[in-house]
Amino acid sequence: MSDRAVYLLAVVTGLGAVVAVAVHPLIGVALLLLGLGRRRATLVILACGLLASSLSARAEEGAQSLRARRFTGWVTLLDDPAPAPGGVKVVVRIDGRHVEAWAQGVAAFEVGRRLAGEQLAVSGVIRPVPEARRRRDAHRHVVGRLAIGVVHGAGSGSPLHRTANWLHRTLARGARSLPLSERGLYLGFVVGDTRLLGVDTAALFQRVGLTHLLAVSGANVAFVLAAAAPLLRRLRMRGRALGALAVIGFFATVTRFEPSVLRASAMAALAVLAQASGRPASGLRLLALATTALVILDPFLVWSIGFRLSVGASLGILALAAPIGRRCPGPRWLAEPLSVTAAAQIGVAPVAIPVFGGLPVAALPANLLVAPVVGPLMMWGLVAGTIAGALGERAAGVLHVPTHLLISWVRLVARGTDALPSASIGAPAATASAAVVLVVIAVRWRRLRRRLGSPPWRSSSATPASTSRLGRS
Repeated sequence: MSDRAVYLLAVVTGLGAVVAVAVHPLIGVALLLLGLGRRRATLVILACGLLASSLSARAEEGAQSLRARRFTGWVTLLDDPAPAPGGVKVVVRIDGRHVEAWAQGVAAFEVGRRLAGEQLAVSGVIRPVPEARRRRDAHRHVVGRLAIGVVHGAGSGSPLHRTANWLHRTLARGARSLPLSERGLYLGFVVGDTRLLGVDTAALFQRVGLTHLLAVSGANVAFVLAAAAPLLRRLRMRGRALGALAVIGFFATVTRFEPSVLRASAMAALAVLAQASGRPASGLRLLALATTALVILDPFLVWSIGFRLSVGASLGILALAAPIGRRCPGPRWLAEPLSVTAAAQIGVAPVAIPVFGGLPVAALPANLLVAPVVGPLMMWGLVAGTIAGALGERAAGVLHVPTHLLISWVRLVARGTDALPSASIGAPAATASAAVVLVVIAVRWRRLRRRLGSPPWRSSSATPASTSRLGRS
């Protein structure tokens, strides 16, 4: 399948998940198998769109709120308990359904000690989701509320979760040597855990456009693979690929499979498989395939702001960073981070402007100034942080000196750029910019058409050597 057909595949699949038509999924599966068998890109695109639409409709039907009843039994934590007014809250699984659990007092203390993947024996009351939040919670697969009254016991979960939680606790233990104000930032930078992040700090990072540093992205996955590279290089090609996939899966477990984690992990896994098969693919192709697969697996991802921002930022960087960089004056060490930052901001604009009311102008200088330390902070924070947590507080105090300095620089940049005159790019400015881009594209349409060639729906009936054939990159 050509690259252009793959891009269209991702768009149609996403639109299908939004529309949510109640048809039987087997129709989409049958069309998909037919398209794959006959190597027809158009059929594959339509089949994936129809399949995403039918699965989305089924997911909405299955998101009916639970009825009120008393509950006693085992629950599995699906994420890490987070502070809530008067206690803690966490999403748990009960009989295959997702429920948001709340606990106060002694029960809150017992729940708060646990991490994702672990189990608790509890007693409490299940209530329906409030009407005002029913649709929003349904898109998180949450179908009820559980007020936990008593915790009777606990279980450690699967071996994978036990290992992931050991690493999580080790990093948190080593971070105790850092000032309290930096611990939340450290865990956010390394594993995307922002539970200890203060409200003021979170608001500061949002105002200056640095919130993405606290969410796991492709950069985190790349740094983890780089850290594992000395061991992976000792393996043969197939073992290296399997080892890389295992590292990606383990890191996704540690970072709790958040939407941005899913996008980054799926792209990394596809890149590993493409490299191992001897057919490396472009970043845009990997993004489109990863997005398509994830939306089919969970159609509700199209409603996740984090997922949209992650996809938008990746799309902007992959599509626009290089062209912007070629036109940026000045040395390459300045032009490259400038182009990446600008491209990412353009990519997230369609999501960020309606949701947050605009894009902070301070994001450009802030990201340029922190760019040199982000990589070392993530790498050193993960490797040295694990050693620090294992060796104890004295070693952690020494090992985390570089961590403290790097985080201090990021905080200094955030505060400095926040002191600049506040300004943001709102909907009018973004609309005007989009209009200018459309005019430029219209003026240069003939040239673009010659470079892009025929559209994918025409290429599906071309000769056997056509790029519309599936599997061709």
